Amino acid sequence: MESTSYILSKTAFLKLEQCEKAYYFYRKMPYLRDKVDTDKQLTFLRGHSVGFKARELFPDGLEGFQDGMTVEEAVINTRKLVDSGTSVIYEAAFIHNQVLVITDMLVKENGKYIGYEVKSSLKVSETYLKDACLQYYVMNHCLAAFEDMFLVTIHPDYRASPHANVRDLFKKRSVKEKALENYAFFAFKVDAAKQLLEKGIVPDRPTGLHCFRPYQCDYFGTCWKNDLSEKSVFHLPLIDKGILLEWFHSGWKTFDQVPNEVISKPIHKRIKEALTTNEVVLDKVNLKQWIAKLEGYTAAFDIEVWAPAIPELEGTRPFEQIPFLISIYNENGTFSYLADYVTDDRKMMASYICEKLAHYDTLLVYDKTLEVSVLNQLANLFPECRDDLKAIESKIVDVFDVVINGWYYHPKLLNNFSLKKLSSLISEEQYTDVTSGLEAMHLFTEYRSQENAIEKEMLRERLVHYCELDAQATFGITRYFQTLIK
Repeated sequence: MESTSYILSKTAFLKLEQCEKAYYFYRKMPYLRDKVDTDKQLTFLRGHSVGFKARELFPDGLEGFQDGMTVEEAVINTRKLVDSGTSVIYEAAFIHNQVLVITDMLVKENGKYIGYEVKSSLKVSETYLKDACLQYYVMNHCLAAFEDMFLVTIHPDYRASPHANVRDLFKKRSVKEKALENYAFFAFKVDAAKQLLEKGIVPDRPTGLHCFRPYQCDYFGTCWKNDLSEKSVFHLPLIDKGILLEWFHSGWKTFDQVPNEVISKPIHKRIKEALTTNEVVLDKVNLKQWIAKLEGYTAAFDIEVWAPAIPELEGTRPFEQIPFLISIYNENGTFSYLADYVTDDRKMMASYICEKLAHYDTLLVYDKTLEVSVLNQLANLFPECRDDLKAIESKIVDVFDVVINGWYYHPKLLNNFSLKKLSSLISEEQYTDVTSGLEAMHLFTEYRSQENAIEKEMLRERLVHYCELDAQATFGITRYFQTLIK
């Protein structure tokens, strides 16, 4: 048995739900856990910031789980706060039947305690619901005056305003009914978890779809280390994971073992052949037709967006995509504009886009989804710019189409069709600093709050360089494709 007095937390419970093998690793061998990548760390950071904002719903609370405390100390401290009649407790820690939960806020109202679990999301997922129901299960046993448990999410209809109330930012949903309905389920799962750990044997659970749902497991690298060889069938792109798993469990563990007759789409067959022979796929007929769209004066452009969970610009919604940086590249050089958003600069961004892109005949982007969305949002915000923005949208040619349609496929891509991966195969330019849009968004948040002029300028340079690399890579890839049909 564990040296600590608890064996199951809400996080561990969700791992148990996904896979009992992952749960065993979580409790017995946490060192096997995959390294958390930067984007996931930034997502966690966003969740923490939303959680702290939600404390404004119930201000002036005391901490149950304070920095430096052990779990046992946090549980004792929380109990002391409850016994002394504290009306608001943050990070309240409770243990029942060796199950630990730490709820974001515990509030005493009319002599009853109500728990609040905050999520940085617009919707309530099944995973969130099970999380909150487990907390209800534990706290209902620990608190005689426990009344209800609420999931708190961000309200999708909220609009930032100088006069907005923090209560308008959040919406809450009681899980009491669901928790009581599933009491027996949670009791069964807790007993199963305890028995699993008492056996001291790693469960023999084969890999499957549960490794990816509801999210990729934290122990993916451990469980899949022998299944992801250089020729693994899972490197086949554009094919549903369920189908790949069927092939894998049928004995076709590498892509060269998969019979052509079970592959229905021609593009999948071409890519499988490319991976097997280690030769590039080149569909010159379709590539020529795509290149024929490139007319006249050509440039590539890339847009970076800021989408804070808690909106800061008046009138904006949670997670609304706000363009803060655009880079334009042609054979004469790169041009960039970064909006500070001390005030709402979207009109200036729209004007810059219209002015700088209007005289090009062809505009290259890599995966146009974001750029088109931004142009449409700006067109809706500023009707006077609509015609110009729509004209710009009509000139867009998506370089991503070449790859996603299989007109060009390099075997080293495997199942990664990102701009950065493709660019690394045909260009010497490498992304060594900022490597994702989410990271750029985080840096922009730092940039806006930075008061030191030198530090602020360094952040600006990093952001602009990242965006310029995207535009340059898009242009360079296009030029490379043009050489392939000569």
